[in-house]
Amino acid sequence: MINSISPWGRARGRGGVGLCALAIGVTYPGVAAAQEVAATEAAAENIIIVTGSRIARPELSFPNPVVAISAEKLEASGTTNVTDFLTEMPALVGSLGSGENSGSDAGIGYTGLNLLDLRNLGVDRTLVLVDGRRHVAAVEGSQAVDINTLPSDLIERVDVLTGGASAIYGADGVTGVVNFILKKDFEGITARAQAGLSQHGDAGQRLLAITAGHNFADGRGNFAIAYEHGEEDRLQSRQRKRLRGSNATGFYLNADDTEDVGDNNDGIPDRIPLKDVRYFDTAREGGIDVGNLVLDDDGNPFYDFDYMPDYLGTGAVFDPGVYVPSFYQQGGSATLVSDYANDLLPRIRRDVINALGHYEFSDAIEVYAEGKYAKSKSFSLGQPTFDYYLYIPEDNPYIPASVRSVIRPELGGVLVTRDNFDLGQRGEDITRKTIRTVLGARGEIAPNIRYDVSYVFGQTKVTNRYIGDILDDRFYAAIDVVNGPNGPTCRVNLDPSWTPSQPYNFTREEYAPTTFAPGQCIPFNLFGEGVNGQAALDWLRINTTDRTKVQQQVISGAISGDTRAWLNLPGGPVGFAVGGEYRKETSSFVPDPIAAQGLTFTNALGSTRGKFDVAEFFGELRLPLLKEVPLAYRLEIGGAVRYSDYSTVGKTTAWKIDGTWAPIRDITFRGTYST
Repeated sequence: MINSISPWGRARGRGGVGLCALAIGVTYPGVAAAQEVAATEAAAENIIIVTGSRIARPELSFPNPVVAISAEKLEASGTTNVTDFLTEMPALVGSLGSGENSGSDAGIGYTGLNLLDLRNLGVDRTLVLVDGRRHVAAVEGSQAVDINTLPSDLIERVDVLTGGASAIYGADGVTGVVNFILKKDFEGITARAQAGLSQHGDAGQRLLAITAGHNFADGRGNFAIAYEHGEEDRLQSRQRKRLRGSNATGFYLNADDTEDVGDNNDGIPDRIPLKDVRYFDTAREGGIDVGNLVLDDDGNPFYDFDYMPDYLGTGAVFDPGVYVPSFYQQGGSATLVSDYANDLLPRIRRDVINALGHYEFSDAIEVYAEGKYAKSKSFSLGQPTFDYYLYIPEDNPYIPASVRSVIRPELGGVLVTRDNFDLGQRGEDITRKTIRTVLGARGEIAPNIRYDVSYVFGQTKVTNRYIGDILDDRFYAAIDVVNGPNGPTCRVNLDPSWTPSQPYNFTREEYAPTTFAPGQCIPFNLFGEGVNGQAALDWLRINTTDRTKVQQQVISGAISGDTRAWLNLPGGPVGFAVGGEYRKETSSFVPDPIAAQGLTFTNALGSTRGKFDVAEFFGELRLPLLKEVPLAYRLEIGGAVRYSDYSTVGKTTAWKIDGTWAPIRDITFRGTYST
């Protein structure tokens, strides 16, 4: 039995093709010298701050699995899009990159976003940090961070922690944390230019990055600034031969083993490639249903619509082709499914500038600050509008003569189902502006005990220009055409009291004239493609603008260290961290006034405003029980707890326990249980 047909086989990311890239880099002497010194010192002590813990410890002793990706690996990948590279990790394979947020696949306002998704449990459950601190979101009512706003050339490494992070960072880190570590103590200047194309010579990517930094006061202070300009070209499905026209591939029929298809009785559904696949009940020039003779429950005959096209808008007989379950046909007159395959990649232009610095007055106090401004512009086109079962009275002069001759008096008209390609594709042209500032201080309270306090402010403003939408009240008026004194005209122009009536229309509501006055209507011919003048097209179309604003403020402080000065267990000193955090988030979405009234083809969008704040307290403990003894080269247990008081949902608690046991140096067992 044939049971399904797979959806359109859209290419992922770069369209499944290789990249060729040209990269040019210039580095002057002294670049990152301080970083090399710091790395050497860290290696000597074998202690670092690991993502997922506020306790400094040897990296390999951490109980949670952390994957660290270096800047060198990012550069060697040949892509200027960090998300494209990160999605090669199994834990991040469900992330939404440029390819997923393009064309009709993108949700409203999502075009061009790059959002990480750990374990495919949702972008809102993936916590994205920069140097262990939160970053403002890019989507209203969400915690999702746009990776496009992060400067790829300033990234030192990316740490990916898959799970057990809620007790450390908060409940929205339930699936894990992706922490972007930026370069510190940058000395000198670097410049990098990179460009790449797909093997088809399209889908280009370009990057220009310049970073400069300087140490001063005998190395106690540093200031660095980085600028990055990135470009990604729009890729349309029609640029791929296998995705356009009647010869498009990428459609597969799935059949189970009850049919004589492929290798039977192997327990595996067969996939049959098909070409020239079409929707079964619609056409670009209009599919016309004139009705058929049917029987009622008592067996009495009467005429009614069966919602299947009998004719085309040109007057030709509709060819149903070969039926393909459950909503398709192969061959025939209907609209090609490949016609609806739209942009595979959006056009993205982004500029990111970062400035960061720090100054150490003494071991007790070091102040640091960061500032960032990011601007990105994304553009992509998706599907055109479409209409099902529009009721057109028989007095419409545009109805073809061959169709008019078979209209049943009992029905008084026809139903038209149409894909409105001649009205153009709909899409988004989005500008996003993000600012983020960090101000903090850190230092040593006592030997092996340190503090860190900071304030973070972030803001994202989004202007979304929605392109090519259709005004509903005008559309209904324009398709109800009659003969007037000077030829075809809208019925509303002759009858000011007219209101639209679409008894068989299941996709639109009824709208009286709202955006125009009687006498202004320009008639629109539904019967045929490309038969309307520019004035008729322009009168129906509208571009709307939505606006979004997201703000974030975070005050946090922590004390961490160990007890080596007064307490040591057989495995070493006890590690600990305690602290608190206050966070306030606000979000607002203001739709275009026309769209908010539900006057366009797109669903009505209501304005939203919301905010919350949360006060949190956390603690973490590490107990090294044994070290370098028989059957316990290392044995540690630990735990963490985070108490939160939200202004919305009230009080919550997240906690975890963990352990690490290495019976010998080269074998380690690690485990974590968290809620």
